[in-house]
Amino acid sequence: MEKITEIELHNSPLYELTESADKYCLLKITSSQLREVLKATKNKISDFADETRVIIFDENKLDEFENIYAGIIAVIENMLNFINRPGAEEKIASAAVQLKALNRELILFKRWLIAECRVDDAEQLREMLLDRITDEDVITDKYIEVESMTNAVLEEKILTDEFEEFIDYKRDEITKALDGYDDFYLSKDEWTMETALGDKLLREGAGEYLDSLEMLRESCVAGDQDYAEIALDNLFEANVKLVTVQKLADYVKEQAAIS
Repeated sequence: MEKITEIELHNSPLYELTESADKYCLLKITSSQLREVLKATKNKISDFADETRVIIFDENKLDEFENIYAGIIAVIENMLNFINRPGAEEKIASAAVQLKALNRELILFKRWLIAECRVDDAEQLREMLLDRITDEDVITDKYIEVESMTNAVLEEKILTDEFEEFIDYKRDEITKALDGYDDFYLSKDEWTMETALGDKLLREGAGEYLDSLEMLRESCVAGDQDYAEIALDNLFEANVKLVTVQKLADYVKEQAAIS
């Protein structure tokens, strides 16, 4: 049988409830106090479940988690139902045994999840994040705006001067965003593999985005539609890197949620 560490027990969302159930059976806390812990734990485990579901991509493992979660909720609801009834102490003690067994399952599942989600190689992490990106993520409103303005100037619906003003505005927009990032620049002592990868992708993506805007300026002033299409393709690829940075931020939050 796999050993559960004290740290894992303390970090479990069920820790306070398992402790409180034991105290209740020893008459160290009241039924009102236990009820408050039960309600708080129900909310806590529900939030934990919501955070966990979005990072489980194996359907069998998701089913396993849902069974553990359903079992925990059932025990909590049963405890809430009979906490003020005659013989509650005996029923709470029995429910506490069930809860501890479920807590063990939850901790072991969480251990698997941390190992499964943790990536220690930057390129492997990047590939994992790219798998999460869809065309809908990349073709943002801002991308569509650039594409629409490009088509408009090529179709002579707007003047090239107006298009160049638009390109200048988009350049300023991303330059200011990058400057804002530099204001919060992490020192090397604070860097992790994730922050280093994010920094690299952000700077590459922003640089390629700016280069693509200049390509669009040149192509549209020259009326070269083929060159404009190449520029839009490059802009798309630059956007992939910027969206990957967003996905990386989500991944870091996921790691914090399950740690």
